[in-house]
Amino acid sequence: MLPNFKISSFLTFVLVLFSNIDFSLAGISQQENCNLDMARSKYYFIQLEDVAPVSVYFRNIPDKYFTDKNMFLGLTGQRTIISEYFDNKNQDLLSAGVELVHIVNLNEESYSKRREMISLISPDGAIENFKVKKYKKKITRIDKHKLLGKIQRKKRDAFVSKIESHLTSRAVSLLKQIEATQLDLSQIYLHYGRTIGSLNLTRIRIANYGIPNIYVVLKLEFDSVGFKTLNSDERHFYTNIICEISSTLERRFPNSVSMNRFGYKELDQLANSVLPLRGLFRVHPWIYTSGQIIILMVIGFLLLYFPLARYKRKRKYRTIGFDLSGKDR
Repeated sequence: MLPNFKISSFLTFVLVLFSNIDFSLAGISQQENCNLDMARSKYYFIQLEDVAPVSVYFRNIPDKYFTDKNMFLGLTGQRTIISEYFDNKNQDLLSAGVELVHIVNLNEESYSKRREMISLISPDGAIENFKVKKYKKKITRIDKHKLLGKIQRKKRDAFVSKIESHLTSRAVSLLKQIEATQLDLSQIYLHYGRTIGSLNLTRIRIANYGIPNIYVVLKLEFDSVGFKTLNSDERHFYTNIICEISSTLERRFPNSVSMNRFGYKELDQLANSVLPLRGLFRVHPWIYTSGQIIILMVIGFLLLYFPLARYKRKRKYRTIGFDLSGKDR
């Protein structure tokens, strides 16, 4: 089960995240039971009451584990990413364990080719990335599609065939189902200049029909390509570090929820837990739109009714006063 919690103030998170409080990392022993089978990414949903100590522990990780002496270096940075997950109304991709996501890195310049990317993630976690190509002339129906229109035309047929193998409908029926904005405080780990993994303390906000929601997730991720370049001793060394970090988190913060994957399924569960009617609005968006119109009409009526009613009462009072005394009071 995913935790259902909210952080009411982003300011609290920022103050904690970038605070200069120093917690000691002493007393953490190396885990002897770690092995290469544990070299996989892990994700932790952090409870509200644990955000402060977890963020401080996170800030001190590079100084303890990644130094010039062991040739594993940690670089820190910050980035903002928008992830848009596409599926049809029946959510066939979700049922198949497949993720189709359009990623926008807001830290990259608008003209950069690395700013946008479309990723197709299979149930086993394999990722296939597609470059985004924006065409000025939109001729066909696919050209006008919010996702398919961004795929290079020479690769669209293969892309559409691959997607439709998981769908009960045509690929043009794909709609944006989840939009999540992530603020990552990142630690990128390098070995002789090669990226081998990263840790991210992430604030997540889901666009969920106007319902406020913020979650905090700690991500321990391996770079599959960079990790394979390490020799056996280096792999064991890095795996032991990640295992120790993971064990420390689970021991110190037992209320955190550990997961081996974080993506479309988990975001969908979080969004539904905040707004139970989201499934109805997603399948029948006209219900949500009609509700908005009705609410706006009621608010408009009330804004007009009360001032006019008050003016009418004042005028009636003045008329009665004039009739009794022969002059306006």
